[in-house]
Amino acid sequence: MSKHSLSQTIEKSIPLGADLKSVEFRQLLLEVIQGVLGPAWADVKVADLDVDSVDSSLTNQLCIVRSNGKAKKEDSVIVRIFGANTGKIIDRESERCLNESLTQIGFDCPAFLGYFHNGRIESFINGKSCNDEDFASPIQGPAIANSLAPLLGKLHSVVTSRISFANEQTISKSLEFISIADKVTFPDEHEKAIKLHSLNFSVIKAKFHEVVQEIDTIKKERGDLPVHIIATQNTIIHGDLLCGNILIDNSTPLVSVTSQTTQDVDLKLWLIDMEYSGVGSPAYDIANHFNEWLGYNVDNSLYPSKNVRYTFYQKYLDARAAHANSSNADYQGVLSKKLWESWTVIRENSDSVQERDRFLSIFDEIVVLFGLLSHLYWSIWAITRAVNDETIFDYLDYAKLKFKACLELEKVWRALKL
Repeated sequence: MSKHSLSQTIEKSIPLGADLKSVEFRQLLLEVIQGVLGPAWADVKVADLDVDSVDSSLTNQLCIVRSNGKAKKEDSVIVRIFGANTGKIIDRESERCLNESLTQIGFDCPAFLGYFHNGRIESFINGKSCNDEDFASPIQGPAIANSLAPLLGKLHSVVTSRISFANEQTISKSLEFISIADKVTFPDEHEKAIKLHSLNFSVIKAKFHEVVQEIDTIKKERGDLPVHIIATQNTIIHGDLLCGNILIDNSTPLVSVTSQTTQDVDLKLWLIDMEYSGVGSPAYDIANHFNEWLGYNVDNSLYPSKNVRYTFYQKYLDARAAHANSSNADYQGVLSKKLWESWTVIRENSDSVQERDRFLSIFDEIVVLFGLLSHLYWSIWAITRAVNDETIFDYLDYAKLKFKACLELEKVWRALKL
């Protein structure tokens, strides 16, 4: 079991967008790290530092800080500087509580080592963040997905008394975003004002409420089916499983995957950047990940095929069923062992191919429906972030692309219902 605790919190701040090469910035970085980690970094000098930027985050500024062997512990760390106004959309206390719960039971995610005024120090994992091209690869993509499915099943099986599973947070958080987005304005004739007007936010809101109604209807009509309970019963979810938030450990490099090993390789993966984690439907977490295969350009042609999705579901469901029947109480999940018999009996019976496919088809329909919710969630989120000028990312264009992707995926979902 891996145990971590916050060593301490200090009041120093690090400015966003500072020059990583400047001596002043590196001196401040060192002071913050030493203030948080204490004696472990006491002998490190500014000249010892290597500082590299991490480009995978839209919300924050991240950098890797290495002491080159001079630190007594945590030789390399991640310094996360929170983005402007992110406290309005991210519950930092809930995020901290979840991270402590996960690291205490040895889940595969970085530990939070301590906080400074506008950011956090995290443990460094030696690995490679995935990208859109990795998942689009016909060889490497399936290998990552086959390793991710059981890890996601493991996350959705976590049980902790520190977190209430009573209320899902995805829809409620979307409603908070809607309230914020409703107030977003720009000066007349400003480029952003024109883009915001062309988005027609009232149409996006209407589609959101329509999708939520569809989810409620399915819950009423099928809520007693084991497959529906498994797909929708609240668990801990990551909430933002874009490709860059999946880290491949250097002990199992992606270059080792070949056309001969793609189905058999077991990659060691870590889940990072769990700022949007919380409690919600497992189907939403899976759906959001599939949507992220489209990348920031939101290329609908990259959405995973039915065969890829079904393979993912089987490995995911097998993992959750195994955890439910294990002796490790930390990962036995919120569902009863008896409920999982509906899946394990199908898997163990070689003559039940039709039953298996029926189970997976219903599961798939639910996941794709939650995919509509995911696209809308991030479309609305992007509008709330458009007021921040410290980034060159075009949030309003992204909001438009995500809404269009929702409409395209809706066609897939309606075809699955037939």
